[in-house]
Amino acid sequence: MEKLLEIVQGFLGIGNVVILPIFICIMGLVFRMNFWKSLKSGILVGIGFQGISLVITHLMSSVQPVIDAFGAAGGSLNFPIVDVGWASLAAAAWASPFAALVLPAGLILNFILIKVRATKTLNVDIWNYWHFIFSAALVYYMMIGGGCGVGVSIAVAFIVAMICSYLACLIGDLIADKWQKQFGLEGTTCTTIYYTATFVPINWLVNKIMNLIPGVDKFDLDAEAVQKKLGPIGEPAIFAFIVGIFMGIISGQSVTAWLQIGMGVAVGIVLLPKMVGLLMEGMSPLSVAAQKYMSEKLGKDREFYIGLDIALGIGDQTAITASLLMIPITVGIALIFPANGFFPTATLGALIYITALGAMSSGGKLLRTLIMGIFFVIWHLISLNLLAGVCTVVMNNSGVLEVGEGVKTAAFALDSSINLILGLIGRLFGLA
Repeated sequence: MEKLLEIVQGFLGIGNVVILPIFICIMGLVFRMNFWKSLKSGILVGIGFQGISLVITHLMSSVQPVIDAFGAAGGSLNFPIVDVGWASLAAAAWASPFAALVLPAGLILNFILIKVRATKTLNVDIWNYWHFIFSAALVYYMMIGGGCGVGVSIAVAFIVAMICSYLACLIGDLIADKWQKQFGLEGTTCTTIYYTATFVPINWLVNKIMNLIPGVDKFDLDAEAVQKKLGPIGEPAIFAFIVGIFMGIISGQSVTAWLQIGMGVAVGIVLLPKMVGLLMEGMSPLSVAAQKYMSEKLGKDREFYIGLDIALGIGDQTAITASLLMIPITVGIALIFPANGFFPTATLGALIYITALGAMSSGGKLLRTLIMGIFFVIWHLISLNLLAGVCTVVMNNSGVLEVGEGVKTAAFALDSSINLILGLIGRLFGLA
């Protein structure tokens, strides 16, 4: 088991930017694509994914002075729960004793589910299998802490991981139409379960509530409408530049910093859609080949989706604009939220993933995306305050972090509805 875990961790250690192209190339061959076309698709996907990573890094480094300024305001109030970032959760997941089994078992289960028509989604987002594993790790460490045997704890945790694997595909089926319509990603869907299982239902509820309010139900505020009304100011590059300057002003930066932040934000808004477009240039031939292959093997009536990372949605203009506006909103809510012990420092850099789902759920309406984002922040703070204790147990036992006495940890992605349910069940049975 340890040797298998070492091999899996070594493979995953090369990063999603390399893993995904390799997997895309292999899948292309499975779906009878020419080797060179498969290789080209894989490389283009890798370039697009790397481009997204670079642009996001540049965007976040550009607004880092704003985040630092807000972080200083939160830090001065001494929040006891430390934001350790989602990467720490991923590291803890892959350090669990059953992690090596989840990846191959999840893929096998996925193929079986497609064969028996239990899902239409083939989840190739193997890096984000850590979501399944972390939820299972919560169960494992809670059961061990409650006095259960190692064998039983591993078995239950493994079952939880497989259920999560299935749910990722099931939800992928349900959101595929909206996903493709909003982002133009034909033949694909999103299988990043920590986002879809939590915020798709929240966004659905927000839409329902807003549709019941007279006047608001017919009010549209989307990127294209804003651009038309504002004229030249509504152009993405100019609008982004102005948003960046506004963020610099409200965070107390210098005039020079205003301009630097404005240009950094403009770069992000203009380049992100282009990087996603490049990624999809690589994905499109695979989607066509997959549909043809599955029709031949499973029948012409079979619809089929390729499940991918939420990152494919972050090139959306509404998502980018909303994520930037959500930074000061998130800080403000964290500072005034009753009995809150968590200041979302690292969370601020991940808001774009939430606003991407908001853009999808709202049909690109900026105002609704922002309101959905506010609901997310409230959910986020409640969940992380409730789960900080069990998260700290996982961090300590996994060896990823040494947390001192009296200190608790939490991070973005811990707030998944799946984790919240598991944590509350653990509390109910005295395990957490």
